[in-house]
Amino acid sequence: MENKKLTTSLVASLLIATNIYATQIEPIIITSSLNEITEKEATFSTEVYTSEDIEKSKAKDIYDFLNSQTSVIAMPNSGNPFSQKLDLRAYGLTNAYENIVVTINGRRLNTIDLVPQFLQSISLDSIERIEIIKGSGSVIYGDGAQAGTIN
Repeated sequence: MENKKLTTSLVASLLIATNIYATQIEPIIITSSLNEITEKEATFSTEVYTSEDIEKSKAKDIYDFLNSQTSVIAMPNSGNPFSQKLDLRAYGLTNAYENIVVTINGRRLNTIDLVPQFLQSISLDSIERIEIIKGSGSVIYGDGAQAGTIN
């Protein structure tokens, strides 16, 4: 009987100590945010085009603008001018589009089935700004951003 009381006391003491210890631990909060830096401080190359730049270019569509005014190369996918493959930083036109993340207002256009990003439906008049960030952006933009991102 004495042994049972001692065991019960020991278990109760451990539970009380565990509860006291558990209430004193502060929660660990992990957050992530984009680092804002100026273009001069950046370790990567960027290109920024405004709506005025796009209007002055007289491009007929977004692929025409990217080909003629930026460092991005667009080439028809299997001869289809409405669905073109993109190349940035010379990854090659065969699968370079897999290494570029394209976002519109922070939403990815890349699909999981490795089909090139479809940009033809975007009207040039609706674009306020195009940002091309060269370099691996996989930490910020996720997988597929080894060549860079187009925002």
